[in-house]
Amino acid sequence: SPDDQWLVFVNPEGIWKVPVGGGTATPIAALADAIHPSWSANGQIVFAREGDHGIWQVPAGGGAPKAVTGSDSLVGANEWPTSPIVAADGKTVIYSDIGAARSYGSARIAILSMETGKHSILDLPGLVPFGIVQGYVVYALSDGALMAARVDVPGQKLLGPPVQLGVNVFARGGPTARWAATPA
Repeated sequence: SPDDQWLVFVNPEGIWKVPVGGGTATPIAALADAIHPSWSANGQIVFAREGDHGIWQVPAGGGAPKAVTGSDSLVGANEWPTSPIVAADGKTVIYSDIGAARSYGSARIAILSMETGKHSILDLPGLVPFGIVQGYVVYALSDGALMAARVDVPGQKLLGPPVQLGVNVFARGGPTARWAATPA
């Protein structure tokens, strides 16, 4: 959570949150198909759904899930978003598009504005986006390499070639890696 007090997770019953210091888990939404939740600065849990073209959100306090603005256009583009991460601005979602083939090997990093609904698939192979740090989208490839590429977030375009930051940074087997960055 933005206040560092809660963790969000999914289990077969849906989306849950639990206090970082321990305690009882609290249900947020009963959605058996929810995957890859991300907690936004504005109190929304943003997530993908197994077998669904959209990106969804639900209030962290619970409630009815609804599609993120512009998410419906992903269906027409035959995109299959996974691993959505809300940027620190609370208005931008970085996600991995596994495409019509629904193949993690052909996944590309994409950007969706939660305000305008505009979205773009970047010319950037990548399986798991971690976020945007100082103008760089940080992500992992399917082989585990940690990468970064300079991006123009509002313009939704790359500003330079990707650079490799590390190797074997997460366990293979699916887009499950997560990370944390601290301000300098």
